[in-house]
Amino acid sequence: MAMEAALVSVVTGVLKPVIVKLTVLLSNEYKRFNTVRKEIKSLTHELATMEAFLLKMSEVEDPNPQDKVWMNEVRELSYDLEDAINDFMQSIGDKDEKPDGKGSA
Repeated sequence: MAMEAALVSVVTGVLKPVIVKLTVLLSNEYKRFNTVRKEIKSLTHELATMEAFLLKMSEVEDPNPQDKVWMNEVRELSYDLEDAINDFMQSIGDKDEKPDGKGSA
């Protein structure tokens, strides 16, 4: 049981920062991206649903093998999502710089 609980804890732990970063993308700072706001909201909802399921799984004494595989997949997905969001936020920051390479002051 301890191993499964640890797995669920690890998975939910990596989902939280992804959800937070998506929420930041929905903030006023990123209003110029109205075309993707609906998709970001949808993705945030889906991740919150996954997180709720994982929290429920943390109460299961011995998850079945398919659930264990799914939890591992969600963990890997959350790492990939966080990397993609970080890259996106960095690229947006880079575009805000002046052509001479100096940031706007």
